[in-house]
Amino acid sequence: MISFFVAMVSSILILFASKISYRNYVNRESEKFSKNVERDILDKISDPYDLYSEDEILEETHKKPSILENKKDILKAVPVYFSVFRIFSYIFLVIGFIYLQDNQLMEIGYYLLGITAGIISMLLINNLKKT
Repeated sequence: MISFFVAMVSSILILFASKISYRNYVNRESEKFSKNVERDILDKISDPYDLYSEDEILEETHKKPSILENKKDILKAVPVYFSVFRIFSYIFLVIGFIYLQDNQLMEIGYYLLGITAGIISMLLINNLKKT
């Protein structure tokens, strides 16, 4: 039964840490987007008669992203994957698993049920907050 508890707590910690890090990332990126919208407004003010042709704008928007731009996007998302709370939750998962295995307390069926229960409980918590 301790396998169930360790697995459930560690899966809840991992999901909660992932949620926080992704939320922070989305908020940070949305702030950048709102700054870009302000630039569009400034462009309209600086070019009130729309002297730029739409073909130029379409060409700019349909450009394929270069490999360097993709790498930059990946590097921007690195803090999402390596947040401190998320790393600690994975460490808790590994240490809990090793502890259970070394002390011969590991019951794999209960462990898998605990992971499943943690996932379901986080889904329920998130759905209850929305309503």
